Amino acid sequence: MSGLKSWALWFALIGGAALLVGIAFWLSWIDPRFHGLVERTMYLAMGVIATTLIVNQARVMLMLDRETQRAIDIAQRVVAPAIRADDEAGAATSHHLRRSIEQLHFEGEEDAVPRGMNRHYFARHLKNLLEMSRTRSLKADGPAAAVSQDTLIEILHERLSAENRFIELFSSVLVTLGLIGTILGLMLMMSSLTDVMQAQGAGDGLLQALAATDGPLSGLGVAFMTTLIGAVLGGVVLRVLTAVVERHITDYVAEVAELTDIHVIGRL
Repeated sequence: MSGLKSWALWFALIGGAALLVGIAFWLSWIDPRFHGLVERTMYLAMGVIATTLIVNQARVMLMLDRETQRAIDIAQRVVAPAIRADDEAGAATSHHLRRSIEQLHFEGEEDAVPRGMNRHYFARHLKNLLEMSRTRSLKADGPAAAVSQDTLIEILHERLSAENRFIELFSSVLVTLGLIGTILGLMLMMSSLTDVMQAQGAGDGLLQALAATDGPLSGLGVAFMTTLIGAVLGGVVLRVLTAVVERHITDYVAEVAELTDIHVIGRL
C-alpha cells in the first residue's frame, strides 16, 4: 500500500470513529436517555483498538520466531557446509559460500503465508553483504576493504522496530481516549445536573433524581471507567507487551549480526 493510500485509510478510520463518538455525544446531550450510548461507544472504540494491537503484536512475535528459525536453518544447512567446502578447497577461496548465498531462493514463497509473515530477513541480509563485497571488489584498485554490516544491521533493526513503535503510539492513544472519555462524562454530568436542578429545585425529589440510574451522576461512570480502561490497557498491558516485542527484536538482530560476523563477513 502506498503512503498516500495508507494515510487516507487511517484518516478515514479516525474520522469515522470521531464521527460516531460525536453523534453519540450529541444524542446524549439532547436526551439523557442516550447517556449510555457514549459509554458503549467509548468502550467499543477502546476495545477494538486494544484487540487489534494485541493481535498485531502476536503477529510480529510469530514473524520473529519464524525468521529466527529460518536464520538458524540457513546457517546450518547452507552456510556451514559451504564454509567446510571452502576450507577443504583452500583458505584463499570463498567460492562455495558465495555460490550458496547466490542460490538462496525465496521470491516464490511470499504467497505461501499471510503478508508480513515471510520476510526472509537473514537471506536478504546475506545477499546484500555479497553484493556489497562485489561492489567493493570492482571499485578497489588494490585489495578490497573488509565488508561492514553496521549500516545493514541498523536498517534491519529500524524496519523491525517501526511497527512496534506504531503499536506504542496507539498505546498512548488509548490513554488519551480514556481522558477524552473523562471529559465527555463530566460534560454530560454537568449538563444533566443543571437540567435536574432547574426541574426539581431544592425539594426532596432532587436527591432521588441525582441518584437515579440515568441521572446526572451516571456520567461519572463514563468518566472514571474510560480512564481506568485506557490506563490499564494503554499504560500497562500494551507497554509491557511492546517491551517484550522490542527485546525479541533486539535478540533477533543480534543473532543475525553474530552469525554473519563470525561465519560470513571474513570470507567474502
